[in-house]
Amino acid sequence: ARKPRLRWYHAIFLFSTASLIVCLSQLYTAPPFGVWMTSSEIEEIGVAPEGGCEGGLDHCICPRETICATNRYSIVLLTLARCSAFFDYPLYTMMFLSKCHNINNICRGTVLREWIDFADMHKVHRLFGVVVGIETMSHSFFHLLRWGLNGDISLLWENKTGVTGLIAGIITPLVCWPMFVPALKQNMKFELRKGLHYLAVVWAMALLFHAPDRIYYLIGIPALIYAVDWLFGFFIRNTLIENAHFERYGENGVALRFKNPQKWGEKPKTSYLYIMCPWISKNQWHAFTMFPEPTMDDHTMLCIGASGDWTKKLHDKIHVPSYKSLYVLGPYLSEFSDKAVTTSNAIAVASGIGITPTLSLMLNYAGKKRVNIIWMCRDAGLVEYILHKVNIEEITKNSYAFIYYTGKRELALPKNLPVNLFIFNTRPKLEESITGIITSIQSGDDLPEELYESQAKIANVPFKKRMQVALLRVLDIYGAETQCLNMPLSRRRRRCTSILKES
Repeated sequence: ARKPRLRWYHAIFLFSTASLIVCLSQLYTAPPFGVWMTSSEIEEIGVAPEGGCEGGLDHCICPRETICATNRYSIVLLTLARCSAFFDYPLYTMMFLSKCHNINNICRGTVLREWIDFADMHKVHRLFGVVVGIETMSHSFFHLLRWGLNGDISLLWENKTGVTGLIAGIITPLVCWPMFVPALKQNMKFELRKGLHYLAVVWAMALLFHAPDRIYYLIGIPALIYAVDWLFGFFIRNTLIENAHFERYGENGVALRFKNPQKWGEKPKTSYLYIMCPWISKNQWHAFTMFPEPTMDDHTMLCIGASGDWTKKLHDKIHVPSYKSLYVLGPYLSEFSDKAVTTSNAIAVASGIGITPTLSLMLNYAGKKRVNIIWMCRDAGLVEYILHKVNIEEITKNSYAFIYYTGKRELALPKNLPVNLFIFNTRPKLEESITGIITSIQSGDDLPEELYESQAKIANVPFKKRMQVALLRVLDIYGAETQCLNMPLSRRRRRCTSILKES
């Protein structure tokens, strides 16, 4: 099994560990740094119900009413509760900062990208959200258990710390669980899950008043940065597109295009943006990958598959090609852009509507980088639309393009497809396809640009002859995908030539 790869954000857990050590040090050292006090010191404070430490203990913890532990089991439960909170402090910060899209978008163009992969921010948000979700519940559980055993459960509604903790404890599963529990993700509408997730704002406000010190900075500053970033994006980077062209493609999707706003400046790289169609819903923003409109300069295009409630409503409203208004928020660089910049040779594997980020890469880097594509799709309409709309010949001059079509109806293909574009009516053997591309490029045998140049020589020959040439090249490079795999090369050529003659 492959060893798990360490990522930059795993280093955040080192800060969590340091915070944990600080917590333990604070609990078990004497004042003024810590709260480990003698029984007489606690009696002077006057908070402990028994006056001082219980069970013959010389030292215990009771600086204030809500964290008063004067017996052994209370000390253990308090330690578990506070350690879970302290461990999460650095994670709280990153959960907010990871969703500052505008700041992250700017940082991607700085030297910071050499140490921090800003494309990981959604993974960071999800991972830390799961950890915080679990530990917030454990933090609440240990405090409630301690209060219950000590007869202090009334603190839950009589004390500010108890009330805010109760609010955060109730909201936490509503914010977290629908986003990572598979059963909830499958059975709850995205719009509902997204709406519940925004209860995190209430969660953060409750935590601001949960503890008397430290929490203002650890929650307040990151939350303020997130709020400023969100307001900047909503009011500055939000643009009304008055005349966007919508049309259906195939049986299950909508394509739209619009002229790039002037504020976008230079041609956007591989990016995504959020769109809001007020004639569907004024409250819903959805993210989609954008790519340059192949046939029109300074225009952007989106392909949207009808897979959810909102996208199905969009598909239903576009009965005929039409112009409608929409709002766009962005664009923001996608992780595909980050990966593409660092390599001159790339292999992109996509399925279904996931072809759009790869198209963006190929259109932006055509002639500059070798972006090979393996695309699996069962939507005949999408395959046909892309092949008719995009100048495949132009963007695959030095790249391989493999389309594995698994739909039921026959494809209506355009004429004169480039010879380095291969279409299979089967599922792919990814390992063999990928290693075949890598081997061909490394060895320099049958490079895509050589196939492209040779296309001119056979462009005017009969269709059967062109198919024969294409098939022979497939056999030479990717024999593992065919029935002729175990034959010698010369016999493979003779066998497949006879197959064509028989057909």
